[in-house]
Amino acid sequence: MALSTGLFMAAVMYVLYMALEPYVRRHWPQTIISWSRLLSGKVRDPLIGRDVLFGVLLGTSWIVTYMVGFVFRQRAGNSPQFGGTEFLLGTRQLLGSWSTNVMGSVLGTLMFFLVLVLLRVLLRNRWLAAIGFVILYTAPKVLSADYPWLVLPVWVVIYGIAAFAVVRFGVVSLAIGILMANLLLNLPYTSDFSMWFAAHALFSVLVFAALAGWGAYTSMAGGQLWKEDPFA
Repeated sequence: MALSTGLFMAAVMYVLYMALEPYVRRHWPQTIISWSRLLSGKVRDPLIGRDVLFGVLLGTSWIVTYMVGFVFRQRAGNSPQFGGTEFLLGTRQLLGSWSTNVMGSVLGTLMFFLVLVLLRVLLRNRWLAAIGFVILYTAPKVLSADYPWLVLPVWVVIYGIAAFAVVRFGVVSLAIGILMANLLLNLPYTSDFSMWFAAHALFSVLVFAALAGWGAYTSMAGGQLWKEDPFA
């Protein structure tokens, strides 16, 4: 079952990418430059490092925005939030969830990108397309919410950041941000490191911290963060 699901998702991602790539390469090439370089194996390219770093910042901003909104919803009487139970089952399940979320983040990125490209074709302006994207994705979240006026600013900010990330940085940043938010918002956290699941959350947080550090270093193309003599 898992193999068939993985093959199906891979096929969907391939079809979406092949449908989008010719148009985007011709009319909106800056959004897939780092993606194309990543697929060609140029993992130390400064542009890829920059987009990975901004992807981590994007995911962080989503997590902060969502949790601030969640605090206000709880004060209004919303039910508490529970993380994904698969992260409690063991290391094998953690790695399985990671692989599932990696595929899901790429698929979600391509779906977002498809909608943005279609809106750009219709509206003939990338920023109008971004506004249309925010409205299109925010409306269902607000209409189905128990506290619509509390969730409205949260989802406007979240999808607004997503649209800005695609328009300004491209699909690599969006994919990293989606992966980070989906994983870290569903992990069980504890301050008691003797608990069996504490290492799972710590591992995931450290992975994204390492990605941010690698992205910052790579984006500098081997340059130094500061001069040897700071007063020179």
